[in-house]
Amino acid sequence: MRPFMQTLFILAVILTALCPLTLAGAPRSIGPTDPAELEAFFDNYLTAQMSAHHVAGAMVAVVKDGQVLFTKGYGYADIAKKTPVDPEKTMFVLGSLTKLFTWTAVMQLVEQGKLDLNTDIHTYLDFKIPATFAEPITLNHLMAHTAGFEDNKFGQMAAVPEGLIPLGEWLKTHIPTRVRAPGLLSAYANYGAALAGYIVERVSAMPFDQYIEKNILIPLGMTHTTSRQPLPAALRADLSPGYIFAKGAYQAQPAVFEAVLHPAPAGSIHADAGDMARFMIAHLNDGRYAEAVILQPATARLMHTRSFSHDPRVNGMAHGFWELDMNGRRIIGHIGSHFTFNSMMLLFPEDKLGVFMATNSQGGGNFIGENYFPFYQAFVRHYFPIAVPALTPPVDFAQRAGRFSGNYSFTFGRSDTTPEKLFGLIMAVNIQADQDGLSVRLPFGKERFVEIGPMTFRQKDGDTLLVFHEDGTGVITQCFYGPAPLTALVKNRWFETPKLHLILLAMCIILFLSFLIIAPIAFLVHRKRVDRKSAPLPARPAQWVAGITSLLSLLLLFGVFGSLFNIIGLFTGHLPLWKGVPAGSMAVGLLALAMIAFTFLGWKRHYWSLAGRIHYTLVTLAAVALTWFLYFWNILGRSF
Repeated sequence: MRPFMQTLFILAVILTALCPLTLAGAPRSIGPTDPAELEAFFDNYLTAQMSAHHVAGAMVAVVKDGQVLFTKGYGYADIAKKTPVDPEKTMFVLGSLTKLFTWTAVMQLVEQGKLDLNTDIHTYLDFKIPATFAEPITLNHLMAHTAGFEDNKFGQMAAVPEGLIPLGEWLKTHIPTRVRAPGLLSAYANYGAALAGYIVERVSAMPFDQYIEKNILIPLGMTHTTSRQPLPAALRADLSPGYIFAKGAYQAQPAVFEAVLHPAPAGSIHADAGDMARFMIAHLNDGRYAEAVILQPATARLMHTRSFSHDPRVNGMAHGFWELDMNGRRIIGHIGSHFTFNSMMLLFPEDKLGVFMATNSQGGGNFIGENYFPFYQAFVRHYFPIAVPALTPPVDFAQRAGRFSGNYSFTFGRSDTTPEKLFGLIMAVNIQADQDGLSVRLPFGKERFVEIGPMTFRQKDGDTLLVFHEDGTGVITQCFYGPAPLTALVKNRWFETPKLHLILLAMCIILFLSFLIIAPIAFLVHRKRVDRKSAPLPARPAQWVAGITSLLSLLLLFGVFGSLFNIIGLFTGHLPLWKGVPAGSMAVGLLALAMIAFTFLGWKRHYWSLAGRIHYTLVTLAAVALTWFLYFWNILGRSF
């Protein structure tokens, strides 16, 4: 017995020594398996998030190994009626999760040999997209958002269902500018997905809504899901109205409830959590749900594989899905955002795990929807934790740190040729380098990265990668953030940085306000001391021109920002404040020229005091600077 006990002791020592290595090198969990524990996780997470961000209602569905593991509704679907969220009945607008249905339809037609992912899309269209670049646009480009279109939000929606424009007609009359060659950079937008939906219509010879119902919804038994606009009467009572939280109370948004989307294949799906569980199971089970088959196994597996990436080291696109690999797990997914509604779907193909969550309030966008990182990372870290090894910055990093610092703009949601370019003031990332690594200010907070290889950085407390690219001269031009494959980050030149423009704008506003305050006071003081006729004749119109320019400039800026940040008005194409912007901006430009002439005369003929001439010159410079600002952001004389 003694040799046997010694052997057991030696084996125990060896296993004890190996155990920490195993824990450090692999996930300590295989994901959620216990519905009660899963419920506790979502109860804790959503209770905190819904309270912090004023979310009226939420719903969740989790599937595992072909079965529904957990569904639950949280809060209210309708606050006024005190109707709780029912995950098997309450419908939310899913926004861009619709694209997954569109891409699934595309893959069905590819499977049937009716579509080819690498063929010029003009083969399937009845209109021409301008041949700005020699390379043709393919369905693969549309699915990866690499077709090269800019993103224009203006007029994508109708305020009432009666204003809905047929899909083909809208696409033909709203072709966005092609700003880069196909296949270079992912720039997430709606037009490409809608174009793919129209191709589905033409090739299948049936309307998009009918195709989705016949080939996806009905086979999967998704009776509480529809892409039809307006919502069918039989389902209308089950749709949550959607809420914002303002003045200490939840406020329903009837305008959002009534609005319809012209590029419907990009965002028109309404669904409940139970139906989305069926959709997830079908994708995780190689295209099959129960007896229904929406994709053949080979097609489903192809759809879940990478089709594009900015760099092999970071996540890319998987035929419409976003790669969201994290903590050693293969993850694909997508998000949806529709004003007050936000949603997210995550699939873990190797774990046969799917997670869907949606909210009905604007505040939900703080943890799913457009800002999906908080929930996505919280879930993965909880169920698939890894031990993150400590990083030591290279000793020579300080010598090259400065080349990575700068301001970077998203390609996602970016318009280069319309006034919507102004959104670039808020859609940017600042990266600052020091001797220990990079500090990256993202929309949801700041993260630290440490260099681990040439042009490659890893998150200090996670496995997220940040990869940089340079041009032929060694200048950094782009970087790519692992959890966001839908966009590239393009480094801004010094005159493109939002900080410069915001400082310039603030100085202009201060100078315009100062003139409107100081000039009348100076006039009254001067009137008491000196006979008005003693003032040089051109000095009076110079003052009037400066006053009109200052007032008009402030009113113009109010119209510009009041229009662009009226999001519902922008999408529905109803911007009453913009009506005066084209003419007003041109007037400011002409008045700035007049002020330049008056400034020259003022210094030559000594109008006013020295301080007065300096002040007038500064206001003139402000008018010139504002004119350049308006030109740079595509506002000068421009309509949508």
